[in-house]
Amino acid sequence: TEANAAVADLEADGVEVREDLSPAFWKRVGDLKVAYRISLADCFALALTIETGGELVTSARHEFGKIAAQGIYPITFIR
Repeated sequence: TEANAAVADLEADGVEVREDLSPAFWKRVGDLKVAYRISLADCFALALTIETGGELVTSARHEFGKIAAQGIYPITFIR
Protein backbone atom coordinates (compact mmCIF):
# COMPACT_ATOMS: atom_id res chain seq x y z
CA THR A 1 0.00 0.00 0.00
CA GLU A 2 2.78 2.43 0.92
CA ALA A 3 4.73 1.65 -2.25
CA ASN A 4 1.66 2.28 -4.41
CA ALA A 5 1.06 5.56 -2.61
CA ALA A 6 4.69 6.58 -3.16
CA VAL A 7 4.44 5.81 -6.88
CA ALA A 8 1.18 7.76 -7.11
CA ASP A 9 2.83 10.74 -5.38
CA LEU A 10 5.78 10.64 -7.78
CA GLU A 11 3.48 10.45 -10.79
CA ALA A 12 1.47 13.38 -9.44
CA ASP A 13 4.71 15.36 -9.27
CA GLY A 14 5.44 14.60 -12.92
CA VAL A 15 7.80 11.63 -12.60
CA GLU A 16 7.24 9.25 -15.49
CA VAL A 17 7.13 5.52 -14.73
CA ARG A 18 9.05 3.57 -17.38
CA GLU A 19 8.70 -0.14 -18.06
CA ASP A 20 10.56 -0.41 -21.37
CA LEU A 21 14.11 -1.34 -20.42
CA SER A 22 15.56 -2.56 -23.71
CA PRO A 23 18.75 -4.60 -24.06
CA ALA A 24 20.46 -1.44 -25.39
CA PHE A 25 19.45 0.43 -22.24
CA TRP A 26 20.89 -2.34 -20.02
CA LYS A 27 24.12 -2.27 -22.04
CA ARG A 28 24.37 1.48 -21.58
CA VAL A 29 23.90 1.04 -17.81
CA GLY A 30 26.75 -1.50 -17.80
CA ASP A 31 28.98 0.71 -19.93
CA LEU A 32 28.43 3.63 -17.55
CA LYS A 33 29.19 1.43 -14.55
CA VAL A 34 32.50 0.39 -16.06
CA ALA A 35 33.42 3.87 -17.30
CA TYR A 36 32.62 5.88 -14.19
CA ARG A 37 32.55 3.42 -11.27
CA ILE A 38 29.42 5.00 -9.81
CA SER A 39 26.57 3.20 -8.09
CA LEU A 40 24.22 1.11 -10.16
CA ALA A 41 21.33 3.44 -9.26
CA ASP A 42 23.35 6.42 -10.52
CA CYS A 43 24.09 4.51 -13.74
CA PHE A 44 20.37 3.99 -14.25
CA ALA A 45 19.70 7.69 -13.65
CA LEU A 46 22.37 8.75 -16.12
CA ALA A 47 21.33 6.16 -18.73
CA LEU A 48 17.73 7.31 -18.53
CA THR A 49 18.87 10.91 -18.87
CA ILE A 50 20.78 10.01 -22.02
CA GLU A 51 17.94 7.94 -23.48
CA THR A 52 15.29 10.60 -22.94
CA GLY A 53 17.47 13.55 -23.90
CA GLY A 54 16.72 15.06 -20.51
CA GLU A 55 18.77 16.61 -17.78
CA LEU A 56 19.99 14.87 -14.65
CA VAL A 57 19.20 17.01 -11.61
CA THR A 58 21.02 15.81 -8.51
CA SER A 59 22.63 16.83 -5.26
CA ALA A 60 25.19 14.03 -5.60
CA ARG A 61 28.15 16.23 -6.48
CA HIS A 62 30.61 13.61 -5.19
CA GLU A 63 29.30 10.96 -7.60
CA PHE A 64 28.62 13.14 -10.63
CA GLY A 65 31.13 15.99 -10.26
CA LYS A 66 33.84 14.50 -12.47
CA ILE A 67 31.29 13.36 -15.03
CA ALA A 68 29.67 16.80 -15.17
CA ALA A 69 33.07 18.45 -15.57
CA GLN A 70 33.55 16.55 -18.84
CA GLY A 71 30.54 18.39 -20.29
CA ILE A 72 29.28 15.30 -22.10
CA TYR A 73 25.97 14.88 -20.27
CA PRO A 74 23.54 17.54 -19.03
CA ILE A 75 23.90 17.41 -15.24
CA THR A 76 22.70 20.14 -12.90
CA PHE A 77 23.44 20.22 -9.18
CA ILE A 78 20.79 21.49 -6.82
CA ARG A 79 23.14 22.16 -3.90
